Amino acid sequence: WVESGEAIARRVAWWLDQAGQLAGAQTPPGHSGPVVISACFSGDAPDDLGPFMSEMGIPVGLVAGHWPGVTVTGSV
Repeated sequence: WVESGEAIARRVAWWLDQAGQLAGAQTPPGHSGPVVISACFSGDAPDDLGPFMSEMGIPVGLVAGHWPGVTVTGSV
């Protein structure tokens, strides 16, 4: 069972809105600073994700999310 990226984005936006964090997660129109890029996993992030992100020029950080079992990897 696979959902479209748009359906997943709508669901994540709904969760963020319910948690009162949607505004902080959106990049404001006309924003000229760097965009935060992150990937969420329901378990451990793949071992080779850090080197992959570094190779793409994305700063790598690892932060435990506030939802149980969620790991967020990306620029922090």
